[in-house]
Amino acid sequence: MTWGEFLTNGNTTAQTQALYSNSRVLTLDEVNIVPGSGGVGGGGPGTVDDSVTGTGLNQFEYVGTWTATSGSSVKYNGGDHYSLTTNSYYQVDFNGTGIKLYGTKDAHHGIAAVSIDGGTEVDSDFYAGTRADNTLIWTSPTLAAGAHTLKVRVKGTKNASSAGYVVTADRVVIDTDTQAPTAPASLTSPSQTQTSINLAWSASTDNVGVTGYDVYRGSTLAGSTTNTSFSVTGLTAGTAYAFTVKAKDGAGNVSAASSTLNVSTASAGSEVIVNDATTGTGLNQFEYVGTWNTSTGAGTYNGDDHYSQTTNSYYQVDFNGKQIKLYGSRDAHHGIAAVSIDGGAEVDVDFYAASRTDNTLLWTSSVLTSGTHTLKVRVKGTKNAGSSGYVVTADRVAVISETVVTTDDRDSAITYSGSWTLDNWTGDYADTEKYSKTTNDYAQFTFTGNKIQVIGYKQHNLGKVGIYIDGALDSTVDLYTSGTGPQQTVLYEKSGLSSGAHTIKLVVTGTKNAASSDYYVVLDAFKVFN
Repeated sequence: MTWGEFLTNGNTTAQTQALYSNSRVLTLDEVNIVPGSGGVGGGGPGTVDDSVTGTGLNQFEYVGTWTATSGSSVKYNGGDHYSLTTNSYYQVDFNGTGIKLYGTKDAHHGIAAVSIDGGTEVDSDFYAGTRADNTLIWTSPTLAAGAHTLKVRVKGTKNASSAGYVVTADRVVIDTDTQAPTAPASLTSPSQTQTSINLAWSASTDNVGVTGYDVYRGSTLAGSTTNTSFSVTGLTAGTAYAFTVKAKDGAGNVSAASSTLNVSTASAGSEVIVNDATTGTGLNQFEYVGTWNTSTGAGTYNGDDHYSQTTNSYYQVDFNGKQIKLYGSRDAHHGIAAVSIDGGAEVDVDFYAASRTDNTLLWTSSVLTSGTHTLKVRVKGTKNAGSSGYVVTADRVAVISETVVTTDDRDSAITYSGSWTLDNWTGDYADTEKYSKTTNDYAQFTFTGNKIQVIGYKQHNLGKVGIYIDGALDSTVDLYTSGTGPQQTVLYEKSGLSSGAHTIKLVVTGTKNAASSDYYVVLDAFKVFN
């Protein structure tokens, strides 16, 4: 088509009218320009017509004997290419995460060998008893985002019902996936050991397909899996950890993180953790009597708990140990529970707090004689004057087979020398810690027990701490790690101590790992075992 005359602002009224009246003149509103007839377009931003030829991106490169057709009302953009010469092929270079091949199926069409990036060929049959144009022939698997090459080769074979070997090219549609999967849901921990925590979650969904999951411990990648479960290993006994999971797809899209799951490893030979969802009448099981409801929440242990506000509803746990700890949620509408051991005198435990805290220690029994005991927690139907309700919760219990006493960094039993600073940080034991970077500052604690642990965390700006037992240097511990490690980690442990009193002393050495940015030493708590 030759455009010889055109309208401009300089045309006179008579010239404009004459041009409009000329039947051979096309004006812009009379022209239907077909998207995709000259490149990517038509049917979507990733469609490439067979007539777009060349060796660049989004172009059909034909090798061998191929014939072009035109003038069809049913083929994409009115035409296609075809060949029946064995080993003739075309290829299309593209950027994306997948590609769809469209062509014509007919009674005299054969089989093509289709491949991506020179990989294994897959047979694709162009035969059909009744002709079908511009039809989907083959879809690639989900590909890694980036450059790829589609190759379609005339194989020279056919379906037994076919009368010929023709292979056609009409168009391809390139997939560019930018949609992230949904966040994994219902993250739980079915079981824990002293050094591992097993995780499980509900599958994510994606517009193309989920290819895997990344599991994070705090901000650190703990591992990846294609399953909806994962075991995190190499952990420290008796330590609290926070986990999240993210889903990913083949295009590199990553979902938002799941809700955070806070869970602890079993203590070394001391604590057995029983989740509220472990129900029954045997040892280490929650037996619920009366009206109890279940709920879920990111801050609760294993993401779940039970609650009741019905007076005299109760739960009990039979256990074998020397002590038991009761964990639950405090909130502004929570009431008071009556707690007892072995049917003895009840003790009031207040579940009220002005601001909600989950998975929090509510009550610790006295040290008991070794053997079997029963914990009972009863909804008393009374409340703190500041509370708006009577709810009592059950989240978990920790059964202690030996006495474990945790001493917070603020306890007056710890002697500090020098310039130690108190800091509040949610996730620490009792949400506090003390720190110093002044050389020879120390924290000293006298205890009675046969094992002691120093509780804290490692971080990018921490230095080295010298640890003395009964006046002798026992270890120098490097507190550095890239980023920030999990809180309430066992930084040091000394076992096998003789019966009687001992003294531990933590000294700021003023030295550090070469990679650390500073010399700080942090103390969260001491744990003493008997």
